[in-house]
Amino acid sequence: MISGSSLYSLQANRFISDWSLRQNEPQPRAWLIAHGAIERAINWYPVDNPNLFITRGRIHDWRYYKKPIGDPIAAESRLLALADYRHAAELQPSWPYTWIDIALVKTRLGIVDQEALDALQNAFNTGQWRPDVLLNITETGALAWNMLPARGKRLVMVSIDRGLASSTKTAGLVANSLEQLERENAICNRLVNEYINIKKWCSRTEAQKPALLR
Repeated sequence: MISGSSLYSLQANRFISDWSLRQNEPQPRAWLIAHGAIERAINWYPVDNPNLFITRGRIHDWRYYKKPIGDPIAAESRLLALADYRHAAELQPSWPYTWIDIALVKTRLGIVDQEALDALQNAFNTGQWRPDVLLNITETGALAWNMLPARGKRLVMVSIDRGLASSTKTAGLVANSLEQLERENAICNRLVNEYINIKKWCSRTEAQKPALLR
């Protein structure tokens, strides 16, 4: 049964990879096939597997990927994704990416509450030295910026500062994310001396910007 579950999981994840590559919502038939595959994978696995619930959550998440924050059409699917992410986090609380999933889907729901803030904090606590985790916190925080209280903004600032001090590639991705989401001014306007790397980034000249993003 595990081998059958793995095959269905592989099929479902191939759909997710395709949607991610295209950065577009799935066609209804493709979504139904992917959803059916992950349902079979979950049913065929003898115990609750967090990876399978994450996959199902992402399938729900991708269904209305292009819908804006708080869109009522996407709400039901996003709530189903949230339920799967919550269960996966219960099963594997040390995995930072699931906490990011929770924070991100709640942001898309337009609900940045205590659960969303705790999820961001848990992601940081369990993955603060992983460059991709810092990038994901940056992206989620930038998207949720106007809904974040001071505590949340501080956590995002710390993640940005560490991300900018990471590899050249990660620093470029962090900077690019902030510029694409139009959060550069918001970040630089909150600047305090403890964020050394953000200070350097905010004070760069126009001529230096393209070099940072290469």
